[in-house]
Amino acid sequence: MKERDPSIFDEWERIVFRERRRNGAFAADAEQAWAFLWQKHVDNGALAETNLDDAKLICTLGWSLAMEAKDYTAAVARINTWFSHPAADSADSIDTECNRGFRALANLVAGSLVAAICEYRDLLENPQKKWPRLNRSIVRNDLCRYCYYFRRRKRVPRALAELAVETILQYPGRKRVARGINLDTVTHRQLFEALDTTYPAPTE
Repeated sequence: MKERDPSIFDEWERIVFRERRRNGAFAADAEQAWAFLWQKHVDNGALAETNLDDAKLICTLGWSLAMEAKDYTAAVARINTWFSHPAADSADSIDTECNRGFRALANLVAGSLVAAICEYRDLLENPQKKWPRLNRSIVRNDLCRYCYYFRRRKRVPRALAELAVETILQYPGRKRVARGINLDTVTHRQLFEALDTTYPAPTE
């Protein structure tokens, strides 16, 4: 595998942390700086010559910038690019599952429910061996985030409510919570509250 390029990490770190640690927002030049990395290390066949971990930094940063800009189609395209890297099939399983979660979340907020639900369900049904709890956490966290963001909306699409019930059932002791969800009438706020019960209680 091609060796890592320290300059990619340095620029990624500057974009992600230097300005955001001051005010919580990306710097004004973040998209432009990211686009330079993309053009140099991803576009026009350059991806195949870029270390897989460096490609992950570039693609996930592009996803984050697109999500913040509410350009969800671009977010899906940017994270999808990582999966086209020649070495993606041999990537660390945690990286793969996390990037699949990024793709599913972008599809979910873009309104591509079928694509999002299919990806999330596959994550639930095929937990990776290295960290079996990771996949259910990815799905639970994303659904919680989505339902809270849209908490003022009313009824949840039935397919999404079904996915949430399947997710809740993966957590011990939550059968009663899952059974209490009316798939035809549950609201985003109610679904958020049900998913929220799956988080561990605070420790003393």
